[in-house]
Amino acid sequence: MPWAVEAVQDYLNHVRPRYRGNHQHALWLTERGSRMGTREIEDRFAVYRDALGLDKALTPHCMRSAYMAHLLQDGADLAFVQEQVGHRFAATTATCVRAAEGTS
Repeated sequence: MPWAVEAVQDYLNHVRPRYRGNHQHALWLTERGSRMGTREIEDRFAVYRDALGLDKALTPHCMRSAYMAHLLQDGADLAFVQEQVGHRFAATTATCVRAAEGTS
């Protein structure tokens, strides 16, 4: 999905710099520059998903779980995956990955 990478790069290069402040580590910000909450991300995601006619089962959470599973399938270390998704405990990451793979 090169278009997705290009779209995020465009956002990071041209839109994101307008919102400086205390949220430098947050990727998605509101129009006011504050960190976007989980519910707002889910709501916006649903609007775009529905407009594209994608399956309603597709959610940000399932994409996050798939990301973890794919990292591990591609040979990433569990500690790296844990760091990527911000889990405090490796056991949490392992549980999420097993669930995403349908092997829980």
